[in-house]
Amino acid sequence: MKSKIVRSRNGCVTCKQRRRKCDETKPVCLNCTTSGRTCGGYVRQFIFDVDDSRKKLSHHGYAFKGRPRKIKEEIVHEVEMKRESNSPELIFKFEQINNNNGETVAMTRESTHTSDEFDFGDENQFELALFSGLDYILDNYDTDLVNNIDNISPPTFIPQDYNDVPKLKKQEESHILEHFFSKVMYLLDAHPQNPWPQLMMKFGSVDLAKSCFLSLSSMHLYVNNGGDNFYKKGLMHINNTMEYLIKYVKSSDSEIDIPGVISKIKQESVKQVDKDKNFMVVLLLLYVHLLFAILESGRSALSRMFLKLAASIAEDPIFNRKLKRIKQSQYLLCVISWWDTVSALVSPDCRPPYHSINSFGNSNDIISTDNMCGCPVATFSTLYDLALFRNEALSTFTNQTVPITSITTLYGKLIDIRSRLLHYRDHVLLNPPTESAFKYVDRLKCAQLWSIAGMLLTVQLETHYFEQYPSWVKQRRVALNASELPASVPASLHYNNHTAALVAEFFALHGTLSPTSPLITQMVWPLFYAAACAYTVEARETAWAQLQTLYETVKMGTIKSNMEVVRQVWSEGCSIESILAGSGWLQNGIDLLPC
Repeated sequence: MKSKIVRSRNGCVTCKQRRRKCDETKPVCLNCTTSGRTCGGYVRQFIFDVDDSRKKLSHHGYAFKGRPRKIKEEIVHEVEMKRESNSPELIFKFEQINNNNGETVAMTRESTHTSDEFDFGDENQFELALFSGLDYILDNYDTDLVNNIDNISPPTFIPQDYNDVPKLKKQEESHILEHFFSKVMYLLDAHPQNPWPQLMMKFGSVDLAKSCFLSLSSMHLYVNNGGDNFYKKGLMHINNTMEYLIKYVKSSDSEIDIPGVISKIKQESVKQVDKDKNFMVVLLLLYVHLLFAILESGRSALSRMFLKLAASIAEDPIFNRKLKRIKQSQYLLCVISWWDTVSALVSPDCRPPYHSINSFGNSNDIISTDNMCGCPVATFSTLYDLALFRNEALSTFTNQTVPITSITTLYGKLIDIRSRLLHYRDHVLLNPPTESAFKYVDRLKCAQLWSIAGMLLTVQLETHYFEQYPSWVKQRRVALNASELPASVPASLHYNNHTAALVAEFFALHGTLSPTSPLITQMVWPLFYAAACAYTVEARETAWAQLQTLYETVKMGTIKSNMEVVRQVWSEGCSIESILAGSGWLQNGIDLLPC
């Protein structure tokens, strides 16, 4: 029987750069000295995206920012959610293996591999794609960043050395993995036959896949009041998962060279055999990082870079053709584009979504926003256009002089978007081509809630940008100068009867759905935005109670961050944009992921 290849990631920097096996002799390795090379030594690698204060100590454009310091959370009662997978193709089995075996948990499933797919279930193929493949875009290891890592002060509860974190015992590791497969993966989307387990099980026998599972599960357990040890374990395993991607964070430029990254992928695809599927590994790791940020706090300094890179990979003609050969890849594209769109809707600089509108799928497809988050594709596409509208409005009202015809055209686009949102019921399928786990009435209510949240945003935009529009038309103005124009970004929320009516409708309808329904647990941005727009004491009490229920149900850190923003909007009377543009947020390179 062929012995399993044991790979180590503890080699010296020089051997890692050369992609050579290191003998790990301390303080310098023999491979380097015998070949006349200078050994780069052994360094510790820490995960990126850690704490706001660390940004001050790093000259790099990205990384080491984003995670708020730990605060003592009130203990809340955990509402257990249990969903059974409707897919008979998936079989999960957890059993303790003999210690000499070297593996902790055996996870088996029936194969769904077909001849036209890349076989990521093949360990040799995956290890080739991972350990030699990720370097195709990360050729030059950022030794300066790693060598100065000790100058960055971690939060007091994180050890200075990850060696201080005790290795998981097999029984504990089994428990964390079981938590992932029994609960965490069911929180990721509302799809009744979740493709996520099927996709990840193809990586199940590889250490990296296990690190993905352990990092996400550990962070969820930490947010569930599981203790600081789970937080440390989550960081340790996400570091293992992302140790290659950290090399992206090596530029002091304001923008990463996305075209250059894509070009390197293509060059390596030509040079070496089996490199044409490495892009899928990178896409998956981008997804895992974003998901880790959502589970932990919903705050990320790298989300824009990762969303943009994922979009560039998906839209490249060569990679797009290859993605179509991997059936589960549509799942990644749909979910990442969903996250991209809702984060664009709250971005204080009104950025446009990076992904194509085609990533949402089709309502008749198994994988689409209908099944992922409960919002019909047509309605979600309208929200996508609303994000584009915010960007166009910002550009228009930043000019020194704006023709009244441009304002009229812009106003017409906003009214058209609102009209499309009002027709949400036209896009909810009575009889989906694939059997849905949710009743038609519940899916209709869910679509209505997404629509109401979108309409609330249109009301805010109309009040801010076009409140004086009728008088401008009446005065027959030809153009407006900068002093007459509204601010390019709203500084406060506007409360009126229209807003109050929509808020009341939203929460009355939201309260009729089960809080444990996946349709509700994925409805983060709509609930967040409707809560921020609540004005009366009664409306705010209702909104807060439903936010708290959502948090108790899913125990995801992003809900807490959303609740803190809502609390700040209420107390300061300012807009979401003004908060997310300030200190601790975009001013420090941090974005909110309300998903």
